[in-house]
Amino acid sequence: MNNNVKNIYTSKITGKALCCAGMLFVFAVAMLSSCTLEMSDNGHLDGYWQLTTVDTLTNGKSEDVRERLLFLSVEKDLLRLCDQGTATVDCYCRFEKTSSSLRIYNPYRNDRPNGDPPLTNPALLRIFGFESLDVTFDIEKLSSGTMILSDKHLRLHYRKR
Repeated sequence: MNNNVKNIYTSKITGKALCCAGMLFVFAVAMLSSCTLEMSDNGHLDGYWQLTTVDTLTNGKSEDVRERLLFLSVEKDLLRLCDQGTATVDCYCRFEKTSSSLRIYNPYRNDRPNGDPPLTNPALLRIFGFESLDVTFDIEKLSSGTMILSDKHLRLHYRKR
């Protein structure tokens, strides 16, 4: 093969490769710009927490509740309460977090076929240490693996799973 044929052949391949690379780049930029990545500013609160211990502050007693499988999970702007031991409670709540407190309110049953109806019976949330449908806890500790919440009656200990 003479040099002229090699140069034409090489330039065709290089041109095709550049064209393909350019189209791939444009496609990748279009895909990335069409998606909006939503980030949470919940810090260590985000995650899957298991309630492990409930301290009753009025009498100084502690109860190990790990075997009850009570979970609180947080992602973006929703908080889920789930009783995996008896499956009696599975609901989503709104929450407001400050540096020193956590308010949990507006619970709705996790029941898509029936439109996720509001939870109206506060007694269902007592197993989680909640006395009402709108509770505020002091944050005593919040780290990557441990959370301790308290009010005037209870101290709730959680571990991240």
